[in-house]
Amino acid sequence: MLNVLGFGLKTNSIGASLRWNTKEKQQEFRKYIYNSPAINFGNHLAPVIDN
Repeated sequence: MLNVLGFGLKTNSIGASLRWNTKEKQQEFRKYIYNSPAINFGNHLAPVIDN
């Protein structure tokens, strides 16, 4: 999936960084990669500018 920028372990969750962090892309991640309540995408819903 080209939308995943990275991931990391947190204290009680797994943080996933998405290039396009929208609700739709989060649902796509959960459908095609992995669906778990432990996955956290953060609160900032916006594209990451990749220069």
